[in-house]
Amino acid sequence: MKRTFVLMAIMAVFSLVAVAQTPAPAAALPAQRQTRAEVEQAVLQLEKDWVDALVKADTAKLEELYANTLVYTHSSGSVDDKAKYIAAIKSGATKYLSYDREDIKANVYGNSAVVTCKVTIKLKANGEDRTIIARMIHVYAKVKQRWQMVAHQTTKLG
Repeated sequence: MKRTFVLMAIMAVFSLVAVAQTPAPAAALPAQRQTRAEVEQAVLQLEKDWVDALVKADTAKLEELYANTLVYTHSSGSVDDKAKYIAAIKSGATKYLSYDREDIKANVYGNSAVVTCKVTIKLKANGEDRTIIARMIHVYAKVKQRWQMVAHQTTKLG
């Protein structure tokens, strides 16, 4: 009886070892890591999506693109959080007519990315037409497995 129990225990251990060494199905394996260039392209696509959402006043898309902790620093120096900035767009107080970018660059640093460019912004703010030429910087962070904008800042040129 004792010998049978020991034999069964040994067989159980060997069975567990064999199962542990069986490769997992491909679907169970973690997704292959993206290359730096692939991440940069994904972030640049988010930038295009962001500009489209601004010009179309698509606040649902902006909600998705912005992290809850967004810090949005305007070229005037004023600072908004996510809720305040989206509310201004939703109410029509701020209406972007165009947002043209040039010299755009993306750099990835692990779970964060920085995008820089020169922008020419045409907008209507509180009923007044404005054109702003500025340098812009965006910081993205990977939040819950997706990239979101955590900071925006523009600095007027000239």
